[in-house]
Amino acid sequence: MPGDTVGVVALAATVDCARLQRGAAAIRDLGYRVKLSAHVLDRTGIFSGAQELRAREFTAFFRDPEVKAVFGARGGYGCGRLLPLLNFAEFARAPKIFLGFSDATFLLNALVDRSRMVSFHGPMVAMDFARGLSARANAFAGAAERRSTRVRVRGARGAASGYRRGSADWRLFVDNCRDARYTLAACV
Repeated sequence: MPGDTVGVVALAATVDCARLQRGAAAIRDLGYRVKLSAHVLDRTGIFSGAQELRAREFTAFFRDPEVKAVFGARGGYGCGRLLPLLNFAEFARAPKIFLGFSDATFLLNALVDRSRMVSFHGPMVAMDFARGLSARANAFAGAAERRSTRVRVRGARGAASGYRRGSADWRLFVDNCRDARYTLAACV
């Protein structure tokens, strides 16, 4: 809800400072507070810091009671490397909204599967939000402000509990065919 704090963490490739600031400003313009992870602008080769540090910062936002949602700063390559470093049982005990796409699809799917959380495939801070509010960002704002309250998630293992009880109807748009192909192949 507007007024809540959104944590922004770098999960994969390096983040451009100017784009990050523009994206954070767009989120503030929607009425949210923004808390950037301490190492969001770090660089280790092509990554936004060492994978252990990225995993710790992601986890720290789930532990932080002030943070109500965690947004990926950007995609790129590297989110899959975090999976073995994360404690999904801990995330299940403190569910929060997680928003991202592209390489973050690995985390989105793992949170749904291993933590039984609902996560959102949507705009990245230093990419989509930084370019201005698109239809995707406006759809996120509507969901975050609970203008739509029907949410039902069903998978091969039955219904998943989520951040909020209810049901929803939506269209699924695959944004990253490579990740979708590998994810679907892993489920068969």
